[in-house]
Amino acid sequence: MSVIGEKLGEMSGRITTITVTEAGAAANCEWDSGELGTILETATFCPSVDATGAPGTVSSRSQAFLPDGTTLTYASGGTWRSVGPQRWEVKLINLASTGDRVFTVETWHLKTHTTEAVLYALD
Repeated sequence: MSVIGEKLGEMSGRITTITVTEAGAAANCEWDSGELGTILETATFCPSVDATGAPGTVSSRSQAFLPDGTTLTYASGGTWRSVGPQRWEVKLINLASTGDRVFTVETWHLKTHTTEAVLYALD
C-alpha cells in the first residue's frame, strides 16, 4: 500500500505560456524548487468532467535540472479543481526516470501566471 511520506520541499514557479489544444489547455511552467533545482514542465489540463466546469484531469511531462548538473525526467498524472476565481488546486503523482515517485499539491494562479507546490515522498 502506498502512503504519502515526508515533506520533501516546496517550490514556486511561473506559467510562461498557455496554448489551447484539442486535448485541453497546455501550460508551460518554470519551477524553482530551491535545493532541488529548476524544473521545466508542460501540463495539459483536460476539460472538466462535469457541467460545473470545476474538476478535471491533468497530465504532465517535466525535466528537473539538479544543482549537481544532472537531470531527471518525470511523467505525471492527476486531477485539478477550481478553488477560487482563476485559481486551481492540482494534485499529481510524479514518476521520475529513476523510478522514484513524488506526490505534489500545487496551486495555479491563472490571473497572475504564478504557481506554488509542496512535494511529498510517495511510498
